[in-house]
Amino acid sequence: MRFFLLMMCLAMTTAGFAAASPDVVESMERSVRPTLVIRGEHRPPVSLAQRMEQLKVRAVSIAVVRDGKLAWARAYGYADREWKIPATPDTLFQAGSISKPITALAALRGVDAGTLDLDRNVNDYLKSWQLPDNEFTAVRKVTVRNILNHTAGLTVWGFPGYTRAAGMPSIVDVLDGKGNTPPIRVWKQPDQSWRYSGGGYTILQLLLSDQSGMPFPVLMRDTVLKLLGMNHSTYEQPLPRALRALAAAGYETEDFDVARKDGFLVMTYNGEKVSTLLPESDRKVFRQRFRNARRVPAGGQGGHDSYRWLGARRPAQPRLSGSSSTVERTPVTGEAKKPEISP
Repeated sequence: MRFFLLMMCLAMTTAGFAAASPDVVESMERSVRPTLVIRGEHRPPVSLAQRMEQLKVRAVSIAVVRDGKLAWARAYGYADREWKIPATPDTLFQAGSISKPITALAALRGVDAGTLDLDRNVNDYLKSWQLPDNEFTAVRKVTVRNILNHTAGLTVWGFPGYTRAAGMPSIVDVLDGKGNTPPIRVWKQPDQSWRYSGGGYTILQLLLSDQSGMPFPVLMRDTVLKLLGMNHSTYEQPLPRALRALAAAGYETEDFDVARKDGFLVMTYNGEKVSTLLPESDRKVFRQRFRNARRVPAGGQGGHDSYRWLGARRPAQPRLSGSSSTVERTPVTGEAKKPEISP
């Protein structure tokens, strides 16, 4: 089972955006061009709907930023195809490595404030862990600048993530290879060549937290997201319960299963029943509450606090009525209410 990263365009502010011209939006919807066009080859554009079908993309969220303000935002497809829940501009998607430039912005704010030096040894800032020196760091140390532009010579380009059942290791354990990826180490001389490294941003995540004394999600919220008006975005992992009903669902379930039994919906994991039995009539509440219980998303920086959830507008406050859905054989009563969107 895995989550698909669909598409995410970041909205820098939600204040006072005007509706887009129908002609502009319709032109975009009609004319999606290929990623790569070879000279002399005729590859006509297709509609957005056709392109989504070609790539088997279930939902797309688009936000257009003009002059630092959100010009317009629209969503297409389903946030949850199984239960026919449409995607909206408020649907949350995993941002994956799109979150790296936002993390870089937090680092550069530290540079502007004089608390961080781009060209200083990262070990001078790391307190809870140290990057081991070796023959490659004898001549040149790894710096924040190196990590930001992927010239640090660090290992581990990306991370497969962790299921909720397996749990997530600490960020230090990830750095030392005690998760499901190798240790993050310097494997060639820094500043010599480019090599993409999600592992490097894992180090940067810990560095920013150590240097500020703040948990990384809190640091990103207070120093970047809130200031940009991105109140519908978070670095928290797992996703906070209050936002789970807004998150797009994943597909290709392998280890979780939901089956009907005596008028109830029974959720199982690897053949073992999870403590959840719900009346079939309350499946929408069940689906909304457990949409993100299926899997902890893969982490762009070590599968820890690093996958970010971002959306185009202000956060809705989902309100689900009824008794707890985690009490075995206790039916959920009430209905899921449509989230109220702040203006």
